[in-house]
Amino acid sequence: MVRGWIAACAAVAVVWLLLMASLPILAMPRAALDDALFVRQAAYLLSGQWLGPYDHSTLAKGPFYPMVIAASWAAGLPLMVVQALAYAAACWALVRGLRPWLGREGVAAGIFLLLLLNPMVYATANLRVMREGIYVPLTLLVVAGLVWWVRLADARLRARLALAAGLGATLAAFWLTREEGVWILPSLLLAAGLWAVVLGRAGGLRALRTEAALAVVAAAVAVAGVGTVALANRAVYGVADIVEFKQDAFTGAYGALSRVRHAAETPYVPVPRTVLEQVFAVSPAAAELRDGLGAPADKFVRAGCAVYAVEPCDGEIRAAWFMWALRQAAADAGHHTEARDASAFYGRLADEVDAACADGRLDCGPPRRGMSPPFRWDTAWPTVRATARALLFIATLEGGGAPRDAHSCRIDDCREPWTLPVILDLTGADLFVLAAGTPDPIAHNRLAGGQALPSQQRAALAAGLLDRVYGLYRIVLPWAVVAALAGLGWHLARALRGRRAPDPLAAVALVALAAVGTRAVLMAYLEVVAMPAINPLYLSPAYPLLLLFCAAAIGAAIKSPGAQPIRVDFADPARGVSA
Repeated sequence: MVRGWIAACAAVAVVWLLLMASLPILAMPRAALDDALFVRQAAYLLSGQWLGPYDHSTLAKGPFYPMVIAASWAAGLPLMVVQALAYAAACWALVRGLRPWLGREGVAAGIFLLLLLNPMVYATANLRVMREGIYVPLTLLVVAGLVWWVRLADARLRARLALAAGLGATLAAFWLTREEGVWILPSLLLAAGLWAVVLGRAGGLRALRTEAALAVVAAAVAVAGVGTVALANRAVYGVADIVEFKQDAFTGAYGALSRVRHAAETPYVPVPRTVLEQVFAVSPAAAELRDGLGAPADKFVRAGCAVYAVEPCDGEIRAAWFMWALRQAAADAGHHTEARDASAFYGRLADEVDAACADGRLDCGPPRRGMSPPFRWDTAWPTVRATARALLFIATLEGGGAPRDAHSCRIDDCREPWTLPVILDLTGADLFVLAAGTPDPIAHNRLAGGQALPSQQRAALAAGLLDRVYGLYRIVLPWAVVAALAGLGWHLARALRGRRAPDPLAAVALVALAAVGTRAVLMAYLEVVAMPAINPLYLSPAYPLLLLFCAAAIGAAIKSPGAQPIRVDFADPARGVSA
């Protein structure tokens, strides 16, 4: 029976992978700071030039995703297939970890398929050459690592050390993929706290010491992974920064500019033009940016006005684009030819503006470092409302749906700038769709007589089938969330009345719910103070976690016969937890 369920899961997974492999990518060759940047860095990695020649974008984002692109090309597999395989593997690792607490193999199979068929994986916005393609599997692997940590509580020390090292490596990759990895920390702390309570009751101080030692191993591996990239950057570029947006000199310069007070607040504008003129007058370093923050920054100005529908455009650079405009202006002034020179320039800029604030030449708020605006109480209620909107956005799967009208062209027939052929080559994409407003570069989109190419027919069929799954999830998921919340509350109340520990599935549900909430709050706050962030791309890690929450919470409320509680064996000195 067990083999039958596993075979069924494997068969569905193969069909799902074939459907995913048939979908086009969303090609954005002009996204020089996103899609095109990752592809360019992957090309340099493959040519043995690390991340390429240094400029203002080289160290702007973590390098793990370009590594994935390069590895997929080297393996001869399309990028979207590699990402789909990674997601399927993460789902499988998570569910196999949960298996003893589920009671029946059929329940485990159902949860695996629930996670695997997550329709937001193939939402058009998530088919870009973007980091979320690997970030979502990494998020699930982190949660799977926590589940297996508990599963292997009484395993031999060698197995537990291997698990700790694997979790550390996953956390390193997670951290090197995106810049806001801190959002997962509350869930990690909650999981650690719940596990510490279990161990404290069962095994006392010795067990807690062993767990702490293993946690140190995991942390050491994670730090070593991140540190290896830092050392590589230092060897190639002269600085040990992973991402220069976190560099002390840059965050100091950004914070110094944004602490200057201005008479009238303009939403989403951290440094208005009037403030820039004041700063230019008192800081020689800032004055070097005058030309770069003028006409060359128009593309950033126009982007902000278009997104926020500011008509007529007011000429201000909004928060989502100001950091890029600042770096572009510094590059135009000649300060991004070497990483150390760029760091020194931003440090000088910060010192000069802070000095002008200190002696009264500029009217400033308290000293600041970082790009997050200072907290204001008047943003609290809008953030609460935006959080509710983000949670509803997630629960209703808004913004899903796969693209159906795919383009196709031979590499040498694409009339887009050089980046489109390179994107198609390095991602192994036969088909693609274009972002709205992109000129159609297609020379050979269809066969003579207007008939669709076979690959386009397959793409349309795959999109149609997957959209049926999407429609089903949209109907069921909101009700499942309500049932899960009620079931979890009922289970916890029953456990409290009976003075017994909650079921392990309830703990998994709590950790998953905390992660969904943290991601929603973070994106909601960004939506209120900085940039549009409530969208399928930025919320993509939350969708499988919400599905996990529903499955675990409902499972805890109606526990299947034969499910196993957590058992930890402290009697055998060869076991890992007994020191």
